[in-house]
Amino acid sequence: MEEVSSKHAMTRMECGHRFCNDCWKGHFTVRINEGESKRIRCMAHKCNVICDEDVVRRLVSPELAEKFDRFLIESYVEDNKMVKWCPSTPHCGNAIQKTVDDDDDEVECSCGHQFCFSCLSESHSPCSCLMWKLWTKKCADESETVNWITVNTKLCPECSKPVEKRDGCNHMTCICGQCFCWLCGEATGKTHSYRSIAGHSCGRYKDDKVRQLDRAKRDLDRYTHYHYRYKAHTDSSKLENKLRKSILEKAELNSETKDNRAVFKEYGWVTDAVNRLFRSRRILSYSYPFAFYMFGEELFKDEMSDEEREIKKNLFEDQQQQLEGNVEKLSKILEEPFHEYDHKEVINMKSQLIDMSALVDTLCKKLYECIENDLFGSVRFHNIAPYKSRGIEQAPKFCAS
Repeated sequence: MEEVSSKHAMTRMECGHRFCNDCWKGHFTVRINEGESKRIRCMAHKCNVICDEDVVRRLVSPELAEKFDRFLIESYVEDNKMVKWCPSTPHCGNAIQKTVDDDDDEVECSCGHQFCFSCLSESHSPCSCLMWKLWTKKCADESETVNWITVNTKLCPECSKPVEKRDGCNHMTCICGQCFCWLCGEATGKTHSYRSIAGHSCGRYKDDKVRQLDRAKRDLDRYTHYHYRYKAHTDSSKLENKLRKSILEKAELNSETKDNRAVFKEYGWVTDAVNRLFRSRRILSYSYPFAFYMFGEELFKDEMSDEEREIKKNLFEDQQQQLEGNVEKLSKILEEPFHEYDHKEVINMKSQLIDMSALVDTLCKKLYECIENDLFGSVRFHNIAPYKSRGIEQAPKFCAS
């Protein structure tokens, strides 16, 4: 309860403690300037009652009242699992609110930034949060470069410079003139044949070392295989994003011609195809780090037998390749100079785009169904955001009442 005495300008809080307004103002000012992000407590000794927010706003300056309100909002967002700040860079200042019954972790802020509500990374479906975290760390880890050097080069025992092997012979000669054995790295003489090096032989220890290097090379080759395809689709998406404006401009140009005016009066079929291309390209890009961990030994080593892993891998890759082939077809159609087409050619292109967009949508659904029904099985801790034909939906913006 608040009680104000006009004669002495005093205010009493609900706890019963009463002080002059100047003392309250000083107390509130200090707490706000110190970055008080929670509620401000009564200034009486050992009193833990929270001061009324309206009283705080009334007794401090307008600037401090605004700062106090900002602290309250930040505190609420930090303490509420259903509200999170948009992680856009630069920060747009928006907070996103998620409804209780919404199980979709991928959201879009009103600023246009799409992200995962659980881990605040960029949208990464069909990768789970754990898969994406491991993948981004692996891609950023400079040890991959070190792995390549380890697998593909050996240090000269004389000058310690890396020497790359370019043919099948295990007898290496450094630019400094020193000869050494590729298998064990020990210095040798110059006399050698394809099968042996004079006065030198590698023992069991060296054979084990070779096997270790062979495994390291297989692991690196596997990572390179998936990373190359992941990056190829990511790069394609960036290039296609630059073409988005030109594609829509071509549609507008075509709508100005007399014959094509009726077809392009509502050119939503072009924008629908462009949006379908970006959605499916993003899914394709993330499907490769998903496959890297799904069929590797990092996460599911004990979940599947080698035979089961191979069967599931073939099943997934079949779905992936079908989607990949048709996404490329959709991209090729959109790159055509249709602003130069006559009426008949435009009608034909419209039919192709509508059919191809529908096919790509169906293949995306099948890919997700394959993951959910055929791959994960009992592995339920790797939740992924469900596929939505119309793309990631915009989440409601949190507004403090």
